[in-house]
Amino acid sequence: MREGDLPAAHQQPWRIRWTTNIHLGIEAFALARRDLPGWRLVVAGMVDDKSRIYAEELMARGREIGDVEFRTQNTDAQMRALQDGCTALLFTAFNEDWGLTPFEAMAAGRPVVAVDRGGPRESVQDGVTGFLAPDDPAAFARRMVKLAQDPDLVARMGAAGAERARLFTWDAFVENLDGAVERMVERRQGGNRETMTR
Repeated sequence: MREGDLPAAHQQPWRIRWTTNIHLGIEAFALARRDLPGWRLVVAGMVDDKSRIYAEELMARGREIGDVEFRTQNTDAQMRALQDGCTALLFTAFNEDWGLTPFEAMAAGRPVVAVDRGGPRESVQDGVTGFLAPDDPAAFARRMVKLAQDPDLVARMGAAGAERARLFTWDAFVENLDGAVERMVERRQGGNRETMTR
């Protein structure tokens, strides 16, 4: 994949369906396209039977815009290659509770442009590891153009994202979960002792 690709990301790893809000990325690319000569948007992911009509509508819109490529038959290795070869990753899901895709992009050293809602607020640091933007094509288009025109910013955000991704390990998760459970037990035991002494 040549430099200059801005792939759209997906709600669950590599799925194209209405909840992934892919049309946001496509419409943002349509708005940004005149400022992105030579660039293309790659939408990669599987399409299940119930999402086929939605995906076909997206593909038709992509053909109207031009320079929008869909890849729906990918191995894990091909998906990693797409992520490793892109400039930035768009995470357009409008109601994602967590989302592994931003972490995968950050671990690959790629900035993330994500909808400013839900899980991305916890994972993407706005202006540091990528951008959090309103669910609005014009807002996404501005961030896409900014990244396309500033390779140094892409490199800085990519490096910051790789560092941030290292914080979210299983060991850190277990330690945080254990700490939360211990605090909950301590509060509950403290409350019981207080009740007993009254």
